[in-house]
Amino acid sequence: MKTLFNLFICWLLLSCSIASADSYKYIDDEGNVHFTDDPYNVPLNKLDDVKIYKESRTKLILKEEKAPSPEDIVADQINEREAKEAEYSDEYDRLKKEKRALDKEYKALLKEQNKIIELTKKADEYTHKKKQALQDRLDNSNKKIKDFNIRQKTFNEKVQAFNEKNKSSETEEKPIE
Repeated sequence: MKTLFNLFICWLLLSCSIASADSYKYIDDEGNVHFTDDPYNVPLNKLDDVKIYKESRTKLILKEEKAPSPEDIVADQINEREAKEAEYSDEYDRLKKEKRALDKEYKALLKEQNKIIELTKKADEYTHKKKQALQDRLDNSNKKIKDFNIRQKTFNEKVQAFNEKNKSSETEEKPIE
């Protein structure tokens, strides 16, 4: 029992020494005092009067600081949105580029298949060696199509993940189709 108690005390001391965060204190319009650990929870009209308390990791001494201004919070939000939009745009551009490459490859595969079909129509006139070469070409083409289908499936999964990720996003660009 004594060991359990000692372990509990050690855990309590350890958790207290690890946990640290800034605290924000403000008074609402009705005179109620509020504390929060997230400055974005403070109403904009109260930011000038907020008091920040820094908690040290080694000592439990609270230090008072000035809260971020409404302009700083708005600027942070704008910067965060611009970063998200840039990330969205970069990923969108990469997917569009990959789609163009897949479309180009698909057209080449289709062209190759059509050529093989035309050659197959004349297969009765070919020698055994030429028929074998045509069969090898068909096998190679089928392998390329199989590999293409795998890449196409992977691409479609990326697009689906991208669209899901950005479904609730407020960006103005359309999802990839």
